[in-house]
Amino acid sequence: MTLLSALISKVKTTRVNEKELEKISGWLIKEIKAKKKGTFMPDCETIEHWFTKDAIKKLSVIRTLINQIPEKFGNIKKVKDIQDLLLICFSSIIRRSIRG
Repeated sequence: MTLLSALISKVKTTRVNEKELEKISGWLIKEIKAKKKGTFMPDCETIEHWFTKDAIKKLSVIRTLINQIPEKFGNIKKVKDIQDLLLICFSSIIRRSIRG
């Protein structure tokens, strides 16, 4: 089983704290709107084949912020579970974009 498959299974079978999810997703939305540049860049030589430069920039902002969640909200299980959920949501955006 791949790492992504294992993470999907974990996310689908783990309850998340709704109040914490609302707090983190509210922060994420606010930061996405305010953030101009992300630092995350995937190790993919052909990324510009799949996405425009603007899309790469926007996806980088989202992924950078998801990576910052434990630093911002604490490196505890309930926060990590929400971060994992958001990573799977992020990966589904990528998958849908590539499929067209």
